[in-house]
Amino acid sequence: VAYDGTEEAYWALMQAADAAVAADVEIGVVTVLPEIATAAREAANILLERGIEPALYTPVGDPAEEIAHVAEEHGYDAIYVGRRAPGSLTRALGDSVSNGVLQSSDRMTIISR
Repeated sequence: VAYDGTEEAYWALMQAADAAVAADVEIGVVTVLPEIATAAREAANILLERGIEPALYTPVGDPAEEIAHVAEEHGYDAIYVGRRAPGSLTRALGDSVSNGVLQSSDRMTIISR
């Protein structure tokens, strides 16, 4: 799960948590630094409240590339990412991590809004 502390990332985390519980599989959380240094711990705390102990990854670099790299390196079958609202400034500037992940990874990518 790509997690940066935003509401969109929270909903992607919840969707991934439900899928992990249903399939009884491991979950990993990727927070690319230096974006938000505390987001990984926040995601872990949210998942721990649901009885899930995630692996945490905090690479440094381009978020889309690092998220795709972690998924491949650790053998995750799917990547969950949030997408900001269509009118947001980040989307208007073309800075879409979710689109970058789709282009950077051959893993199934689930985009949560």
